[in-house]
Amino acid sequence: MKKILLIFLVMMFAVIACGSKDDEPQPVDPQNIINQETDNQQDDNNQKEDESMTQKLIITVGGKSLTADFAQNSSAEALASALKKSPITYQAHDYGDFEKVGDLGQSFPQNNEQITTEPGDIILYQGNNLCIYYGKNTWNFTRIAKIQNISKEELLDFLGDGEIEVKLEIK
Repeated sequence: MKKILLIFLVMMFAVIACGSKDDEPQPVDPQNIINQETDNQQDDNNQKEDESMTQKLIITVGGKSLTADFAQNSSAEALASALKKSPITYQAHDYGDFEKVGDLGQSFPQNNEQITTEPGDIILYQGNNLCIYYGKNTWNFTRIAKIQNISKEELLDFLGDGEIEVKLEIK
């Protein structure tokens, strides 16, 4: 009787050990997990880039508006995010006969690089000042946006003389 019980137990163990592999946990390839996570992050980044490439900065002065293309950096993304919540209005004045500058009332991350500006450049200076350039200047600035295809004269006409109120929105 002990032999039969022993044979029975060995056969049961063999059946269990040789059971379906579908029931067994499969080994996980860590590289596959990393690739999936990287693919998901790239999809998220591509969606953010696509969104920020289609978003436009609307600049309104004296009832007239211009649009600008956002730069591709965390500063421009932070400003766009703030503008999604509500427009920003600030006072700007001429400085150095090449820009209108004003305090935004809040700070944004900086991505400073050596830049020579040209008419239409929208620059963040010291994290909280926004400059709309109508002339040239070289300094360490953070690009925010660019008004395309505008001359110095056209921009000066748009901005007007003296202190102005600038409204920023996102489209």
